[in-house]
Amino acid sequence: MSTVSPEQAASQRTIKAVHATKRGQRFEESSFWDRQLYRPGVKLDLARGRLYTESFRTTESQPWVTRRAKALAHYLENCPLYLPPGQRICGGGSSSEASIPWPVEKHWKWVKEGVHGGALRSMVDEEDLTEFDEIISFWSRPMMTEWDREEAAIPAWLKEYYRWDGTLQWSQYDSSGPLTFHNVWAGIDARLDAAHRTLEELGRTLPDDYVHRKNNIEAMVITLQAAKAYAGRYAGHCRSLAEAEDNPSRRKQLTRMAEILDRVPAKPPRDFEEALQAFWLLNAIRNAEGEGLCIPDGRFDVDFGPYWEKSKARGMSREEGVELIEWFMLKLAEQSTLYSPMVAQVYGGGARIQNLCLGGVDEAGQDVTNDLTFMVMDAAMRLKLQEPNLSLRVHSGTPEAVISKAFECIRLGLGYPSLFNDTAIIPQMTNRGVPLEHARSYFAPFCAVVTVAGKSSGAIWPGWLNWAKCLWWAMMKGIDPKTGKQKGAITRDPLEWTGYEDMLHAYLEQLRFFADKHNKLVKLAAQNNEIYMVRPFNSAFADDSLERGLMLEEWATPHSLPLWPVVGPVNAANSIAAIAKRVFDEKRVNMADLIAALRNDWQGHEDLRQLMFWAPKYGNDDDYADSIAAEVQERSTEVMESFTDYYGRRYWVNGTNAATIFGFSWDTDATPDGRHKGDMLADGTASPMLGTDTKGPTAVLKSASKSNSLKTYCHLLNQKLAPNLAKGEKGRQLFCAYVRAWMELGVTEVQFNILDRETMVDAQERPAHHHGLVVRVAGYSAYFIDLSRGMQDSIIERTEHSSW
Repeated sequence: MSTVSPEQAASQRTIKAVHATKRGQRFEESSFWDRQLYRPGVKLDLARGRLYTESFRTTESQPWVTRRAKALAHYLENCPLYLPPGQRICGGGSSSEASIPWPVEKHWKWVKEGVHGGALRSMVDEEDLTEFDEIISFWSRPMMTEWDREEAAIPAWLKEYYRWDGTLQWSQYDSSGPLTFHNVWAGIDARLDAAHRTLEELGRTLPDDYVHRKNNIEAMVITLQAAKAYAGRYAGHCRSLAEAEDNPSRRKQLTRMAEILDRVPAKPPRDFEEALQAFWLLNAIRNAEGEGLCIPDGRFDVDFGPYWEKSKARGMSREEGVELIEWFMLKLAEQSTLYSPMVAQVYGGGARIQNLCLGGVDEAGQDVTNDLTFMVMDAAMRLKLQEPNLSLRVHSGTPEAVISKAFECIRLGLGYPSLFNDTAIIPQMTNRGVPLEHARSYFAPFCAVVTVAGKSSGAIWPGWLNWAKCLWWAMMKGIDPKTGKQKGAITRDPLEWTGYEDMLHAYLEQLRFFADKHNKLVKLAAQNNEIYMVRPFNSAFADDSLERGLMLEEWATPHSLPLWPVVGPVNAANSIAAIAKRVFDEKRVNMADLIAALRNDWQGHEDLRQLMFWAPKYGNDDDYADSIAAEVQERSTEVMESFTDYYGRRYWVNGTNAATIFGFSWDTDATPDGRHKGDMLADGTASPMLGTDTKGPTAVLKSASKSNSLKTYCHLLNQKLAPNLAKGEKGRQLFCAYVRAWMELGVTEVQFNILDRETMVDAQERPAHHHGLVVRVAGYSAYFIDLSRGMQDSIIERTEHSSW
């Protein structure tokens, strides 16, 4: 056994969760960037910045793909190596356990501001500021970073929509296509052989873009060879540590680790430990290469299951296997991303929002449950980390023992695994053209995202579009009241709406208008990515990129679904239902009075606000509200899915909220459902508005089921249960029955907080006593103390169901 156990390592690690200092355009704290974005001890990885700068200085005249490849190679061949105490798996996406990669080729402006007096000031030590400034001086030259190029590419008229106003947030993440597992298991040497075959074929056929493809393949080869060197460096590092190690048990582990790295990831792994190391080292390199959300690909129990069986047959005990999984989880927990204050509000309390996906069916429709399905949940319960999160695919043949094990994990208060419904999601995918066998292999990499294993290519994350704000624009005729200018679509004056259809039409036109602007921004980012943010190493392990001689950023697999996340659909639906009921059906509210009340944030109109607030609300099995919510979901989805991405693929709307409600709500003005400006929006795309679901969790399921899952998307549904519901055998049985009902009703996703209000309120007042308190935010879990006060309040205010 290790001299340091995984549980001990978990308690001693540096936590890299991000703190949301900003909410929309408003900083939460009393002075500019007063609160640090990361916990004390977290540092900026200057080694990556230094080594990338050294490389780029020497490659000025070379193709950008070559420059990217050589910079990564220079980093892998020279970066510091580290191995946390007791750790059994080598490799890191940054240069120390406590550091965060800084993609200097992507952004520098806000990083400079943050280090020199802002929210990153504790992340660079005083003695390192000179080096930091030298790195900045190179990358601050005109048009060197992606953000500079993208801003320069946006036409003046489109910049009006690029600027934040709470309607949309477009993303500048680079691509994060998958490491296809059959390529991972084949090894680097097999990828090098494939590269040489592709070069030979290109030389014979001489396609019109021969030089471009040749440069791509040669760039991939540079990174693959550097990855082998990186593994070799870690093998030598382990041997050096073994020579200096006094503990015989640890010395034996380190010697074994060196022997594993002599083989993988160059050659195919032969057992469970080799498979974990092979995947992890490749994933760590991918993390160092770029800023995209580099997350575990595929399905852990399915993809690693055969290697566990080999190790088990050779005598590895279940306990040894669980411990290896714990060390693997701790490597995932090391990962983080450098978030700006604007982006941090989306992921407040999180790090990389990573998931390990378990369960479900195989390509033939048979249940995949194996030892690892249970072992991963056992490891998670021991470590009690905020991430990696777990997601569990559920279908009619899922053994009750699996659901019961998930229940054990959830009732610890971890907020995971989240549950994904095969009986709804697989038909959603096939309905959008994905072949059945591919749809059955979907996995959930993070939040409410679902994607086909090995078939998703390099499209960037598009950001979020706020449906509640689009309804507000319809109420304002598309005119910004602050400026008097026409910013949204020109739609019919609400005073002239004759009924529900006029209102819905105006809302959908505003949605279409802003979706168009959002998509144009995303396509501009994709064009820049295709040239400047290519990822040759990642592309070398994707499915078919190396064989084509194309980077992931240049093409798209035909059956992958580009995801377009949304925020505020429940508030839009509740607002439309309230107007339909009070203005058109009952005629108790005058539209002009309602618009005046909204413009004044309900000030002086409290009686009217109460009338609108107590209109029928989604989440109570009320057919009036639920039927409108279903139509809003389905018709809004139809509008957004009429657009195509940069690669010509039709979008798939997605329920991934993360903590977007934190930022979007501040700049979403008062809404007709009785909500004030700045009040939190509903926390998911199928979650009822805070405190409005009064009929219990089963009623929520019935409301959610009234939206046709084939016409909508993978939703995010949060449920908050009182701890008394999770007690004993009766609690387990009722939970399993609830999950079966959820599945049969066709609701795509659900996740749980099982915490009482008093504990969370006490954690607000006495955070030092609740360091380990984990809560479910949205598609991820977080330590409660890392959340901003507003996000904490919103979780506290969610309805706590005390009976089924």
